[in-house]
Amino acid sequence: MRTVSIPMARTLALTLTLTSLAACAPGQPAANAAGAGGARQCFWASSLTNFRQGDHGHLYIRDRADQVFAVSTLERCQELDLASSVAIHSDFSSVGRLCVGDPARITLRSLGGEPATCRARIDRRLTPEEIAALPDDQRP
Repeated sequence: MRTVSIPMARTLALTLTLTSLAACAPGQPAANAAGAGGARQCFWASSLTNFRQGDHGHLYIRDRADQVFAVSTLERCQELDLASSVAIHSDFSSVGRLCVGDPARITLRSLGGEPATCRARIDRRLTPEEIAALPDDQRP
């Protein structure tokens, strides 16, 4: 049997490469990760069913799993008051899954107007109690 010797620099480079690749690998699907033991709280952008504007640049969105997420705009989003429809897209990937803490882009459409895009961040998933406590005009 022959022993192959790998120089230390190559070993380090190989270890870093494999570690990087492992970090990029997709994890367990968690479309509805609901805080179970540290799982990320996520939703699919294509599963949105309703939205309402909150106070001062906040948006509340509801998905098919009946989860409600708070979203903050990161810039002045003038069309938010007039929006008749909203689409949300990940800044990270084209997969369409968004999780708490992720940056996103919101595309707003108003009746007769041009679409407007705003930068945003997914803040948190609301508890049933927090959803019930929202004012009627802010509850999606």
